[in-house]
Amino acid sequence: MTDVENDVNETLKISYISKIAFCKYSSVYPYSNEKLNVLFKNLDLNDKDVLTVAGSGDHAFYSYNNGANNVDLFDVNLLAKYYYYLRTWIIKYYNSFYFDTINKFKNYNEFSRYFGILFNLVNPTSEDEEKAHEYWKLLYEKCSIKWKNNGLGFFLRSKLFRGDTERINSISDLSVIKDKLANNYSDFYNCDITGDQTGIDKVYDVIFLSNIFEYVDDEEIKRLKYNIYRLLKDDGYIVLSNVRENLTQINENFLSDVFSFEKLPIILNLSGSFINSGVVLTKKRRWR
Repeated sequence: MTDVENDVNETLKISYISKIAFCKYSSVYPYSNEKLNVLFKNLDLNDKDVLTVAGSGDHAFYSYNNGANNVDLFDVNLLAKYYYYLRTWIIKYYNSFYFDTINKFKNYNEFSRYFGILFNLVNPTSEDEEKAHEYWKLLYEKCSIKWKNNGLGFFLRSKLFRGDTERINSISDLSVIKDKLANNYSDFYNCDITGDQTGIDKVYDVIFLSNIFEYVDDEEIKRLKYNIYRLLKDDGYIVLSNVRENLTQINENFLSDVFSFEKLPIILNLSGSFINSGVVLTKKRRWR
């Protein structure tokens, strides 16, 4: 059995637990629930080398759209890598930032056909993209057998996607993103950014952590602090998103010995609360 076949088989085992866990094979976010337009309009990404959590892929695409030179991705969830390639194909071949939700199709069968046509259009240009193409074609075939007419459409909406929230980050003019995707290659690191070993051997101008800091415990935050400091260039910065209203003063106290803090503008979040959209961390001295 190849690695891709194993990944497909593990994907088909996704359960309710996989929807709430963060592990190598778990459900993916179809799109970000962060107000990325607010975050990105306050940042300088021109010609920057970026490292971002993969997640839905939105951070990577927004980075390219805002002038990033190159974007690498990391995620503890291996399936985020496959989903990222699916998003790139939808952008490239359908000129759409997101694919439509199931509610805009007559049935799951029509939704599944949409992807079947897409996979036939793809012409992989790298080994990673070739594996992603193989993964989606095999998953499509197995879903068609297991759920017949409902197929991949049913699996995506009911199993693979972690949840369905308002799509607040759509980009209409995709010309810049398309150009960047055609002329850049992204490294993907399947790793836990809070772990002892990440396997990432580069340094970056900008690192996007989304709201990872809202989930870490005391031991994880120590390793995360060391990892992000090591991966950041001396004049670089890190962007933390505030989603759960949980970027607490504790984090600032713990990080302020090596990072300065700049709070980003206040937004009305999805739960109706006014919160800072995020925080920018900038290196202020060397690690002792």
